[in-house]
Amino acid sequence: MKKDRVAEIINKRMLTTGVGILQLLEDNFGDLWGETKEETELTDEEKRLDQLYNKVRSQILDHTHIQRSKLIKEVKDHYGDK
Repeated sequence: MKKDRVAEIINKRMLTTGVGILQLLEDNFGDLWGETKEETELTDEEKRLDQLYNKVRSQILDHTHIQRSKLIKEVKDHYGDK
């Protein structure tokens, strides 16, 4: 398998993993931050939890992106010009 194909597969799987984690959090805990409510209907606690979730969401996406980039680089370095 060529390095570009391996990198493409890694990219896709890492993105799917990161987004899948977020979906699981939203499906199981979204009610805590009033996910289905209008912003004007949120309680103070739901607003606080929504802000916390968005912070964690951003960190998960950033971490996934960083690790994906590192892994792709490692694969390309390992395969060289193969």
